[in-house]
Amino acid sequence: VRVTGMNVELVDANAIILGTSDVNGTYAVTATAGGDITDDGALDIDGNSTFTAASGRNITLDYSTHTFDGTVTFAAASGNLANVTVTDSNAHILQALNITGDLSVTAGGHITDGGILDIDGITTISAGTSNNVTLDNASHDFTDDVRLTGMNVELVDTNALVLGTSDINGTYAVTAGGHITDDGVLDV
Repeated sequence: VRVTGMNVELVDANAIILGTSDVNGTYAVTATAGGDITDDGALDIDGNSTFTAASGRNITLDYSTHTFDGTVTFAAASGNLANVTVTDSNAHILQALNITGDLSVTAGGHITDGGILDIDGITTISAGTSNNVTLDNASHDFTDDVRLTGMNVELVDTNALVLGTSDINGTYAVTAGGHITDDGVLDV
């Protein structure tokens, strides 16, 4: 689905593939029942974006030249999403997210948090080696490995924390409410 417009709302009963689109306002996409949300072209969204899929489904927006100028929210219509992947050519603010699978975020600027992240699977966050990653909400809960690439990185977990393979070009500050262990090479 390719769209050009001010404020756009798309609803599909099944899976939805988002093609090259230019939206000057808000962008709301919902796959109501039976499918994932994926991309097949660059999304240029000036306003806030909301992507909603059915429980247990995936949202994959990994086209390399997406530009999200506003907030980006991922949600399940009920229950939790499975896996979420997003690429943003700008800085990226992670809104509250509760998923049963993996989270992968790649950004061309700083990556920060705007809500609580509760991730059961592997978390991979890459801001490049010249941008900061700040995930400092005291209520974050990362169950599996957290793999990071960034300049100065701050990571907080309310429980135990497993540090996965990471490349930190500056400082690395880790705070956990339980044990801190490693499961990969840390290059700090």
